[in-house]
Amino acid sequence: MIRILHERKSSDLHVMLLWNAKTDRVHVLVRDEVTGDKFIVVPDPAKALEAFYHPFCFDAAVEVDGAPELDTRLAA
Repeated sequence: MIRILHERKSSDLHVMLLWNAKTDRVHVLVRDEVTGDKFIVVPDPAKALEAFYHPFCFDAAVEVDGAPELDTRLAA
């Protein structure tokens, strides 16, 4: 299950910090709301918040389609 830990939106970008409970890994999903383009950053856990606030400074994983469904409840 994928949980949203934090998210932010601007006029055209939606950025989510996600945690995969099965793998215990974090990643950052960046989606352009205008074009529909999206990519994922898989940072070192110690740099997760840095990747969340500055995702374009990190190497992106391959553009992802058909990603696992998100649990839209924020983690406590």
